[in-house]
Amino acid sequence: MVTDNNPELKAIWQKPAYRKTLLLLGGTIVGLLLGELGLRGWACKNAGSWRPLFAAAVSSTSVWRLDPVRNHARREGTRFIETGNPPGLEYCTCAEIGAQGLNDDLVPIPKPPGEFRILVLGDSFVEAIQVPRQQNFCKRLERLLSARQHRNVRVINAGVTTYSPLLEYLYFTQELVSIKPDAVLQVFFANDVYDDLRYSALAQFDTSGLPVAVAPGDHWIVFPRGKPLRESSREQWAFRRAPTEGSSWLASQSYLAALIWHFVAIRQLNSAFAQLPMNDEFFILEDNQELVEPQQKGWELTRRYIGLLKAACDQAGARYFLTSAPIASQVYG
Repeated sequence: MVTDNNPELKAIWQKPAYRKTLLLLGGTIVGLLLGELGLRGWACKNAGSWRPLFAAAVSSTSVWRLDPVRNHARREGTRFIETGNPPGLEYCTCAEIGAQGLNDDLVPIPKPPGEFRILVLGDSFVEAIQVPRQQNFCKRLERLLSARQHRNVRVINAGVTTYSPLLEYLYFTQELVSIKPDAVLQVFFANDVYDDLRYSALAQFDTSGLPVAVAPGDHWIVFPRGKPLRESSREQWAFRRAPTEGSSWLASQSYLAALIWHFVAIRQLNSAFAQLPMNDEFFILEDNQELVEPQQKGWELTRRYIGLLKAACDQAGARYFLTSAPIASQVYG
């Protein structure tokens, strides 16, 4: 040992306090490394890939682009690791957005003879980046219908995070109509009414009142609920902001650091409010006299955009179906 040839180091090492400190420090480092490896191993298991073992906990890949017609869109041909929040614990997927901007396989154009096409429109519930592509409900439906109908059925996943009936109408009429679906399934979610309100504020309409584009950008609407608007805005921003936002560089690289940061951020959020504020995005579900007018306006807009999409489907010769995704309380009770 080095200390055998160095009496001074040997004397220091033999001091109990010094040895305990080094052992404690070494044990802590080993424990942190094992914790990090354990979390990365769990992320790899969820992803079915070894890629998360060597990747940052929070992907820095730019997966969005601004779109002059439909506000925002997935960046075509992007590969990235989606780790959730906190990273890796609930899910981890190795996602890939195809050349057509879909979380799906390439859709052949023109349509092969005999193929029956179902186009599914919706938000993140449809897009389902959080699960491997072959496990999302579009692929499951595709396999189920193909087996039952004994024919080639293609279910096309055209879901995009934070889309609503207005953006889905523009997406269909401007781009997706060219893939010639035989049926269109629109999946409605409870926050679509809120999104239609805010996107309508950014929308451009032609002389007949039909929407033609939604400019890029955000337009968040805040409902005061008897409080000063500034206070309500601060509460909604704190509530909507993901715990990973504003995290340190270490928390963006390390799964363990991100997990610690997550619980610290949640604790800070809970301590900042005696009672967590209502989420404005789901204002349509509230029984509140103050919200009656915007609820009516929001429903009116959403019904109109759904009607416009149905009319566009009828014109394209595609049968239209409307369904809804359940909110969490309907699933978990």
